[in-house]
Amino acid sequence: MAGAVSLIVAATAAMIYSLLHYSIWSFGMPGSGLMPVIACAMIVVACLWTILARDTGERARFASPPLAYCVGFVAILALTSVIGLLPALAIVAAAILRFEGMSLPRSILIAVAVALGSWLLFERTLMVPLPGGAIWGS
Repeated sequence: MAGAVSLIVAATAAMIYSLLHYSIWSFGMPGSGLMPVIACAMIVVACLWTILARDTGERARFASPPLAYCVGFVAILALTSVIGLLPALAIVAAAILRFEGMSLPRSILIAVAVALGSWLLFERTLMVPLPGGAIWGS
């Protein structure tokens, strides 16, 4: 349960950071802060569900998140300001998957697929500008 609570704190901090630095809605369209806020909200809800499932005696479908996920949230925040959200998401996803014991080629492939899927969904389909960093700007 401590892992779920720490992940809730990390996700809430990431959500607050996104709300303060990126717009959620601008010019009648979704803004660049929409994706991070939605992702953080989904993580908070999933963690709360895990905590409630344990309290009611139900068997949770996944274990408490380890410290690597909390470190990943902080890393995404730091990397996003430098290289942008999608490259930061890919790097952190690959690192966490590798930390969890997945092979390096497979973790890189999944991380690239996650970043590409996020780009297709948010940038192309929903036309939501994602946060860029100091290097690639946005």
